[in-house]
Amino acid sequence: MGKRANNPNTDYLIHLIRAAVLGEPVSGLPADCSPVELGALIRHQHLTNLVYPTVMKTPELKPLQAQLERDYLIQIPKVTNQELEIQKWLDAADAKGLTCIPLKGFLLRKLYPSPLSRSMTDLDVLIRDMDRQDVRQWMEGLGYEAEDTNELSHHDNFKKKPWMYMELHFHLMKPRPGRDELEKKVWEHASLIPGRQHIYQMSTEDFYIFHLLHLHKHFTSRGVGLKGVIDIYYFLNAYGAKLDREYLNQELAALDIHKFAAYMEKLSGILLGNEPADRDSRMVADYMADCGSFGSFQHSQAIELAQLKGDHTAKKLRYFLRRLFPGVPHMRKIFPSVKRFPWLLPVYWVARFFRLLFKHNHSEIDLEQTDNTQYIFTVTGVQD
Repeated sequence: MGKRANNPNTDYLIHLIRAAVLGEPVSGLPADCSPVELGALIRHQHLTNLVYPTVMKTPELKPLQAQLERDYLIQIPKVTNQELEIQKWLDAADAKGLTCIPLKGFLLRKLYPSPLSRSMTDLDVLIRDMDRQDVRQWMEGLGYEAEDTNELSHHDNFKKKPWMYMELHFHLMKPRPGRDELEKKVWEHASLIPGRQHIYQMSTEDFYIFHLLHLHKHFTSRGVGLKGVIDIYYFLNAYGAKLDREYLNQELAALDIHKFAAYMEKLSGILLGNEPADRDSRMVADYMADCGSFGSFQHSQAIELAQLKGDHTAKKLRYFLRRLFPGVPHMRKIFPSVKRFPWLLPVYWVARFFRLLFKHNHSEIDLEQTDNTQYIFTVTGVQD
């Protein structure tokens, strides 16, 4: 992806987002926008729920409506099922005495005009002093199926057909400098949700810090879409004037995401406010649109290369060496037994090589995309 100023499909998607959120008038589809490509972009960003009602009311957008209608019709029973199952789970957790805090999308979607306006892939819950085996048996009693979880993961995964997926966290995030301190503060500042005995909510400031930290995690690993920036708009619209900015700035600086956080706020003001767009902000929006809602291997590859030192040749060499000979922490994710037999690491490297050779699709390294990613990371404050 080159350093283009912007993509016409991204431009029009932002136009539709503004129309859906702010009630601005909708113009017809520009000649350089393809309904098929635009529809794919909207679905890829998980923004059908937000923009489809606006598309449906605009006669000039019939071709785009045809691209989104099936996805939207699926979302209606999906969201209804999720809302019902979430309330059932919260009731059961309260009755069990499970001290916990619902996270992310479950709370963010309440800031939207309706739950249907914001898609949600799963329900994330932080459980205090989680007994994994006890919770697993309890979840199975509620009709959930436990998924195999890597021992290094900070959460366990559960699913219940047709649309309910849950991540139960025994830690807020994977351990990193500052995160343990944040988790401690989250519990110190948390308050009971009215009407509940064991279900807590984060303080407004801690919730926002966690949202930005989670957004940063995805942005710097596989890439992330525009929904998180729209969330920032709705959050600030509801709570911006009440935030303790001194505390926020202190905690964001301690986590070393203060520059990124400031840029994401700026971007939300550009996409959904009155701040003027510039070439860099268009590039960032275009990049995030290209990432899709959850990024991709190609983006993670470019991100890893962008954060390496040296010229293109040195970066490629270091990247391939990392891929061929990763350390024990990474290898434990693939072969948990390496924890017990670290001296057999070379044997595991050989096993991993053949697994990659026969099971993975390989793609050429896109150095132009890598350069663009490095520029994007500089613009957004991820790296200097």
